[in-house]
Amino acid sequence: MFAVLGLTGHTGAAVASTLLAANKKVRALVRDKAKAASWAERGVALVAGDVLDQKALASAFEGAEGAYTLTPPKLQSHDPIGEAIVLATAIRAAARAAKLPRLVHLSSVAAHLTHGTGPIRAAHIAEAILADAAPQVTFVRAAGFHENWQPTFGLAAAQGILPTFFKDLDAKKDMVATADIGRVAAEQLLAAKPPHIVELAGPATASAKDAAAAMSSALGKTIQPVQPPREQWVGILQGNGLSAETAGLIAEMYDGWNSDHVRFEGKVPVTRGRVSLVETVASWPKP
Repeated sequence: MFAVLGLTGHTGAAVASTLLAANKKVRALVRDKAKAASWAERGVALVAGDVLDQKALASAFEGAEGAYTLTPPKLQSHDPIGEAIVLATAIRAAARAAKLPRLVHLSSVAAHLTHGTGPIRAAHIAEAILADAAPQVTFVRAAGFHENWQPTFGLAAAQGILPTFFKDLDAKKDMVATADIGRVAAEQLLAAKPPHIVELAGPATASAKDAAAAMSSALGKTIQPVQPPREQWVGILQGNGLSAETAGLIAEMYDGWNSDHVRFEGKVPVTRGRVSLVETVASWPKP
């Protein structure tokens, strides 16, 4: 049996689906069982509780062969890095209390860096906290998500534009579908000897122009990428519901992307996923 956090999110759902397809039992910690009822129908054992509750986490981990964990940022948080540290600390304590044999944690590209990465700095700290959480720990350092483009999909449909903070519209960046992240994380849980670090990207790099082309294909209309001035980034992000602190961190991350500071460490070969950006965008519900 394997434990999964984030069951109702993109990557947790993909982890659970992959494990179920492999005829493995799955247990998941969820805040609201009603929202995960469809998973219970598929055979997932649901444990009600908050991820910050060490007892609830330990209960979810108890007797498991391994667990998939993550510390997703809360976009409205005024201290997203601090909150991620609290969650990583709770996961470590629960894993050790439950004597969890194996842990696979969703980390990030550039998690090896200590500065200039915005919210990715939380992944760097989480890796340090969780390094001894179990006898076998694997960090899946995922590239930027394809799904990061999805909040702009409605605007693209309505106005024919794709706002982007990428300075060079032709610059190819490593990105990956959350479906691939979940699948690869599940495969590491099932592996006989999982690696300590997996650097994961999609089958091909993609640019802002490629994202616009994928949306054009999905929507049946021409989508043009547009670049707001740097001084407007934080305000734009706040206008979309992010806290000032989180918005500032995300702006810093894009500065890192644009300068090529945010990148894979390169000590292990990059693992390539299967799902293209075009396939990901085509799967989104039409606005």
